[in-house]
Amino acid sequence: MPIIRMNKKNRSLKDAPKSKKIGFFSGITIAIGSSIGAGIFFKAQAVLQNSHYSLAFAIFSWLFAAFSVTSMALALVEISSGRNDNLSIIGWCQTFNNHYVYKTCKNFMVYIYVPLTYFFMPFFFLLSIQDGIRGFNENYHGLNTKADW
Repeated sequence: MPIIRMNKKNRSLKDAPKSKKIGFFSGITIAIGSSIGAGIFFKAQAVLQNSHYSLAFAIFSWLFAAFSVTSMALALVEISSGRNDNLSIIGWCQTFNNHYVYKTCKNFMVYIYVPLTYFFMPFFFLLSIQDGIRGFNENYHGLNTKADW
């Protein structure tokens, strides 16, 4: 597969193909959805406590988060306009980086990310099922093992 060299002409949004897979609205939606998913770590009470109850710093933190979400969406639109394909992270690394970064990203995904994902997803599924059972039955204490899982 040939590597596409990016120049100023084919990197601008004005010259982007009309049939791209991710548009501005879907880019904003993906970025906001990922921020909402990560929003459990950015609660208002936690922001106020970590800013030592400084309202100005808390508002600055929320504005910085809003700027970050918008920047993520615009970056996603820019990346998707680079090629008119349905690329994954590895494909984007191959398109926009050198060979060393592409190989590093590919090895990371294959040898670290995928095995950890397929270990932790069933693990957290089992934990959430146990929490649900514990919600209905207060006397439930796991699978009668020394470990909580």
